[in-house]
Amino acid sequence: MKKRRNRLLAILLILGFILGEFSGLPSARAAETKKVYQGEGYEITVEEQSSWQDGSVAEVVVENTSSRTIRNWQILSWFSGGTVANAWNAEWVEKDQTITFSYQEFNRSIEPGEKVTFGYQMDRGHLGDLDKMKLVLGKQRENQPEEYSVSYRIVNQWDGHAVIEAEIYNQSDRTIDDWQLSFHYTARITNIWNAKILDNRSGTYKLANMDYNARI
Repeated sequence: MKKRRNRLLAILLILGFILGEFSGLPSARAAETKKVYQGEGYEITVEEQSSWQDGSVAEVVVENTSSRTIRNWQILSWFSGGTVANAWNAEWVEKDQTITFSYQEFNRSIEPGEKVTFGYQMDRGHLGDLDKMKLVLGKQRENQPEEYSVSYRIVNQWDGHAVIEAEIYNQSDRTIDDWQLSFHYTARITNIWNAKILDNRSGTYKLANMDYNARI
């Protein structure tokens, strides 16, 4: 009887040890629900909103800690596992386990002291698979003549005045972002819409996009 009791006790101890080991796995994963990454002029906070065996949902908050406006932001993300199935308030491109999240039209700019928030859903991935996040800014480049065309037409004219409509057409296979257009013009522009004047010295006008039409 005593031998049987000792044997039963040993089995219970072994079972308790095994269950303790397995129950510790999800709790360790669940404990890691938040990560913070800091860089020059920004802070990124990633918080897991929900998690299940085959995936998770996380929210990302990007804060501008600098004294200058952040425009055309991109978040480079390195994951050791999983894939992004969906994202909101951001575009995303995945390549070689590096996922780049980028702005949408309505959250292109982050003013000093302000934040933007976006989220993503992972398949077969959790917050523990996120190795690093880093903010980078879009680079300016001069488009080649074959990559775009500019046309215009006179809508109306009278007594030395005219209303002119111009159109920029993107002929390339990449997005034109935060465009600027310069041209020589001997007349004076007295009113303009869907663009703003950056400079008009020496007969050369330099125009730039508004926030709502920055992307072509």
